Amino acid sequence: MIEFGIEATPKPPEELVLTVRQDGKRRRRQAVQPGMGRLASWVVARGTNGEAIGAVSISGMLGVAELGQFWVAEAARNQGVGRRLLLAAEDAARKHGLAQLLVRAYEFEAPGFFLRHGYRQLAVLPAGPGAAGLVWLAKPLASRSEAPSEPPSEAAPGPARDGPPAAAVEAAAGTPKAAPSLAPEPSLALEHAAPQSPTPPAKPIGKGRHRRGRRR
Repeated sequence: MIEFGIEATPKPPEELVLTVRQDGKRRRRQAVQPGMGRLASWVVARGTNGEAIGAVSISGMLGVAELGQFWVAEAARNQGVGRRLLLAAEDAARKHGLAQLLVRAYEFEAPGFFLRHGYRQLAVLPAGPGAAGLVWLAKPLASRSEAPSEPPSEAAPGPARDGPPAAAVEAAAGTPKAAPSLAPEPSLALEHAAPQSPTPPAKPIGKGRHRRGRRR
């Protein structure tokens, strides 16, 4: 048996971080099966004047999607915006071949909102001294035609009285199918935005290496 020690460090060596990441990517590649997609994006709801009134992030791989930040502007709460964003995120996950959608929500982030939309509670970490309660939920992503009918209205994620906090749940987009109309429902447009990769720096050109076309 090898001898070893354990240490806590806020910043491990870069080569160690790289080794861990490469090993994780290798194991995930080995687990990939045909049809499993990958997703990382945002869905944004905009009002009639183009202002953002709601947003949700979603990411996923290996068949499982996860909701991330979930926000609805205070003035737009309880008007169906949260439901439309959730449906759009689910459609995006389906489009990218993801079979399950996972949600992690604190108890003050209204996990009941997800229960009303077909999510099943997986586990609960009760609130205790120095710790907030935490709930894990999941939903199988059947095709929209196979999914159970959604309730006509809902309160968006967040405290039951005040609506969602500025940032709700932690875990993506594609072009969703049209969601059923709501009554009442604000006029809004759903926008999908994928994370942008940084532009690689231009390669420097050495002195005396500028090439010019020959004159003929």
